[in-house]
Amino acid sequence: MSYTITVKKSVLKRFDRLPKNVQVRFYLLVNALQADGPVGGHTFPNYSKLKEGEYHCHLNRSYVACRRHYRKTITIEIMSEAVKTHRINISFKSRTPARVLNSIRKQYAEYIDDDNELIDITTTDWYKKKKTEMTLGKTLKTLREMKNLTQAKLGGLVDIPTARISDFETGQRAISKEAAKKLAKVFRRSPAVFI
Repeated sequence: MSYTITVKKSVLKRFDRLPKNVQVRFYLLVNALQADGPVGGHTFPNYSKLKEGEYHCHLNRSYVACRRHYRKTITIEIMSEAVKTHRINISFKSRTPARVLNSIRKQYAEYIDDDNELIDITTTDWYKKKKTEMTLGKTLKTLREMKNLTQAKLGGLVDIPTARISDFETGQRAISKEAAKKLAKVFRRSPAVFI
């Protein structure tokens, strides 16, 4: 079952300013949600259901991904944990002078989010670039770090030498089907993620 993952155009504009590790984790979250639907992020830190159809998880200590789904579409927003506040909706009467509106729009431009157009994230240049940058080793390393595991600890869990885990992460050695199955159990993912 495949899901369409969307973000607001205004969120997409800020992606390049996100820390690299947040971008990588967001990319992995998108892939998990495409494959597994709304609960696809269950392996991410602090995953929880907020209310019916809404979930959240942490991308790192500072950034949270909130998502809601409707039918086959999942819409994701990313917010900084430090400034996690509810949006303020301001409306003006139709007789508000244009100069006042223009002045407000100019002064608070960086805070105004009036670009609510939803975009399929997988069709964006950002996603395509991340897809070419991501290697199996980078995926493994990111998942390992998200679980706060050292290479040695992960190696112990899957009965694979630490040096081989390092080789997987650096791309010096391909991940075998057997190793992919073991890794998939630890990370609660499909073995296909590692092959």
